[in-house]
This record gives sequence, C-alpha cells and structure tokens, in this order.
Amino acid sequence: MRFPMILAASLLLATSVFAQGCVADTGEAEGEEAALTSAKTLAKGVAYPSGLAVTGGHVYFGSNKFIASGDPDLDQQNAYWTGKFSRVPVGGGRAELVTDVGPITNVRAGGGRVYYTMSDACWITSVDPAHLGTTKTVYDDDDCTGEGPGTVSGFEIAGESLVVVRVDGKILKGKLDGTGMRQLAEIRVGDWGDVVDSQVVAGNNLFVLTQRGHTTNAGATIPQVLYRIALDTGRSTKVTELTTAPSNLVSDGNNVYYATEGTKVMGITGGVGAPKVVAEGLGQIIDLAADGTNLFIADSKRGSIYVVKNAPTAPQKQKKLVAAKGIQALTASGGTVYFGTHFIENNKYAGILGSVTFQ
Repeated sequence: MRFPMILAASLLLATSVFAQGCVADTGEAEGEEAALTSAKTLAKGVAYPSGLAVTGGHVYFGSNKFIASGDPDLDQQNAYWTGKFSRVPVGGGRAELVTDVGPITNVRAGGGRVYYTMSDACWITSVDPAHLGTTKTVYDDDDCTGEGPGTVSGFEIAGESLVVVRVDGKILKGKLDGTGMRQLAEIRVGDWGDVVDSQVVAGNNLFVLTQRGHTTNAGATIPQVLYRIALDTGRSTKVTELTTAPSNLVSDGNNVYYATEGTKVMGITGGVGAPKVVAEGLGQIIDLAADGTNLFIADSKRGSIYVVKNAPTAPQKQKKLVAAKGIQALTASGGTVYFGTHFIENNKYAGILGSVTFQ
C-alpha cells in the first residue's frame, strides 16, 4: 500500500496489521476459499513494506523499522521511523539499495527516471535507474517544516509534467526536472490548513481525496470529498461526497478505485460518472492495485490477495488469488501483481516481496 500521508495514522494501521500477520497461517484455513495460485518470493526480510513500484525490469520497495524511545509514554515525541528504499529484478535476485532513507511512501516513474518522497516530506527526488548514485532534487519547498500545510501530500507524473499536491490543497505543475513549477489549482475545506488525504491521475485528470475529521466552526462534520481536476486547465469538479471512510485511492491510468468501510471497493470507469460497487464482503482492505482490466485487493484480515476480473466494465465476484501472510502493500504491472508483507518469525523480520502472474 501506499502509506497514508499522515504518517502517524499509517503506522498505527501498520502495527495493527502486523499483529494480525503474526497469527496468520501460510496455508489455507479450514473452510476458507482455496487460492487460485501461489506466489514467487523476490526478496526476504522485508519489514513494513511501502512505496512499491515497477519500472525498467525492477520492483522498487521500501523496508522500514520503528525505533522506539524506550519509554512508551514518550514514543509519540521521541520515537521515530527509519528505512531503506531498494529494488530487485522482477524475476527475483540480488536487491540493490536506492537510498538509505525511509519510509518512502510515494513512488512514480517517468522520463526515464524514478521519483520518490517520504510522508510529511518537503522534497521530491529523482534517480537514474541506470546509475543509482545519480539523484536529483526536483522539488524542495524552503518554507516547509515537515509539519503542516507546506508538506507534500503526494505527487504524480502526467506525461512530461510533474504534478505536486501539497497537504494544504495547493496543486502545482511543472516540468519533470522541477522547473517551471506553477500553481494549477487549489482545494479548500473551510478554514482548515491540512486538507488533502491522497491523489491519483486518470486520463488527463487529477483526482484528489480530502481528509476525514474536518468540522465547521459550528462543529458539524464536513464529509470527505473526491475532486476531479483537469490537468490542462485546473478546473475543479466535485465527483462525490463520502460519508463512509474511504481509503486506498488508486488508478490504473484510466479508471479510479477506492475502498470504503474496509470491506467494499468502489470504481469510477474512465474517471467519469458516478462511483459503482466493484467488490464487497471483504474482511479488511489494506491496499488496492489495478492493471487496466483487473482489480487486486489486499485483505489483511484474511491474509489474502483477491482478484476482480473485468473490474472497469463488468466486475466479476472477487476470487482469492493467493494467500499472503501479513499482507500490506500491492502494485500491478504487465499482468503481474507484486506485494509486500510484514511479520516476525524467531525474533526476525520475515516479510517478503512477492509476485503472482495472473492469467
């Protein structure tokens, strides 16, 4: 999954999933639907995976650790997270270090480079896949402190453009090298400073989901809203208001999907029209991925990955694709779904980066 941009919330979720992953069984539970296939392990010893992306024959992934302060009462102030961002060939093999920084949460590819950033960061960096030591900062906000409105909620690669979405709702667009950056649009939610939850690109539009928990001055709850913003004009359109908690906003480049209530997936075909139910009756959705034809669902409660065939046009009932103990993150590319897991065995991190080719 791509960690939510509010890192503290994402880590609480990760910890909860870790607890479930510890007791999950690698085999099929009695009475459970049999998996359609089994997975291939690409890398071992993964912890709290994040930032999964596939490009240039490699899978990029973060592996992260929580460094406790030693005093649970002080962890919120003094504890911190660290990690490494690496890559491994899509067929498996030796992992290569991309950067000794983490958790890397947002990763995109374009213009022959890989772009990445952390949650609550003020910067976006790109790296040349052919020369991993060749990095370049393509976005850096000097006024950003890492806390509050100036931080990067996320970013997207749209053709030859870099689109930066700040947590305060300002949306910037420039060249892939970071030059020519200008404000394209702005999303506002009352007087709140932090407003953006997540974003994706579908077609020539940017979809932005606002955060939950906002209220009016009178104390009334403000629903979360999904906006569609034209990347050429900046025109903003309200797609839908969401009264149930949405999460895991993803796109296959054309269609948009998101989870609600942790058990249902909604889809917007072609990025237009009203959301429709694509899958329901899941246990606890922790991530989604789509390849243009199929939707893949990571269910942390059931320790499984499910597939929904023909998701954009005529979604079929989801089927269990593979068992995945401690499942946390997904991405899909070229008919293959890649995933990351987290669990502990014999006091060691034992999560994997795995893949499943789907026919």
